[in-house]
Formats: sequence, C-alpha cells, structure tokens
Amino acid sequence: MDTLELADTIADPIGTVGMSFYFSPHHAGSYFALHGYGDEDRAEETEELVATRLAAEVETSNRMGALLEVLDGAQRAALAQGAIALHEAVASPVAAA
Repeated sequence: MDTLELADTIADPIGTVGMSFYFSPHHAGSYFALHGYGDEDRAEETEELVATRLAAEVETSNRMGALLEVLDGAQRAALAQGAIALHEAVASPVAAA
C-alpha cells in the first residue's frame, strides 16, 4: 500500500459520518481543552451528537482494521510492542540532552 492509498483509507471518518471536527470525539471529554476550547465553547450533548460520535469511532475502527489485517503475526506483535514502548515513554518523559 503506498502513502496515497493509506491516506485515502484513513482519511476523514468524521466527515464520512457528516460531522464537523468541532463536534467530533476529539472535542469530547478531556480532549476538549487540549484543542484550546473552554467549557463555554462546548456544544450541547444531544443523543444525536453522541450517536454521530459513535458512528465516527466505528468508522475509524473499521478503517484501521483494514490497515492492520494485512500484517502478519510478527508484524502485529512488533506494532503492539512499539505502542507499549511509546505509551511508557510518554508516561515517563526524559528530557533530551
């Protein structure tokens, strides 16, 4: 899979379900403040908004699943080990010299 195919596979699941980034899962919960928004900027949490966010998450999972299914067992294990190492590094950062 080349870079453009990869980009097309994972591009904009939020847009696919008809949601703007402002209302996306990235702006729910604790992620909201990370994007520079305050509580006064929050959209009203309606059932429709929650359902659309869930649809975006499902779409993202489906697209990521399609990318991961081409990996063999060793590649999946290496990816998992890399993700664990990244998580550990982020949890305990060390300043660069």
